[in-house]
Amino acid sequence: MSAPIPDKFARTARLLVKVSDGKCSMIDGSALPKMKPDALAELVVSPWDITDEKARAALLQEQRVEFLAAGTSIWARVKQDDIATDLKLCSKNKRVWPRTSELVVEIKLQTAVQLVIRGDGRASLGECNCQIPALPKQKCSSVNEAYTRVSEAFEPSRRSHTGNIFNCVFFENGNFLHPLRKLRDEIVAKTPATPNKIP
Repeated sequence: MSAPIPDKFARTARLLVKVSDGKCSMIDGSALPKMKPDALAELVVSPWDITDEKARAALLQEQRVEFLAAGTSIWARVKQDDIATDLKLCSKNKRVWPRTSELVVEIKLQTAVQLVIRGDGRASLGECNCQIPALPKQKCSSVNEAYTRVSEAFEPSRRSHTGNIFNCVFFENGNFLHPLRKLRDEIVAKTPATPNKIP
């Protein structure tokens, strides 16, 4: 199994800040700690603190575009050493681009799934009906739920059965699997900005 993709924000430091006249300082008024040039951060605010109505509307808007069609099979990654004996035959080894082999479990989309793109650039998957052939009694209403059910059944020793589906679930393209994030990023890049989007 390949090493997990490094996540720059897997561990973060939370800074409580206040914004006055467009400038950030610590909540007590002191200066922010010194950081590396071009350090990346995410500023989370209540949208109602944004006084520019046009900017607020742009950040809150959503666009929905088709992500995967009904009938598509996608594949959830699982750990081989955790699988119960009666479920081992329900998983498959498939090649993940560029050349690694992963143990995966099929999730079948019964309805199409859309990508919901927010005005702030974040994207998530909308609801869709999913079936897990290995777990025929499970009926799921989203890819997230299907991934959780697969993890619960195939990886019972995990402390948490949630994960970033864009990294842990794959779609098939040619002879290889690719993480859903590849398709997400391609679609987001091609989706035209709406008239209210902040430049």
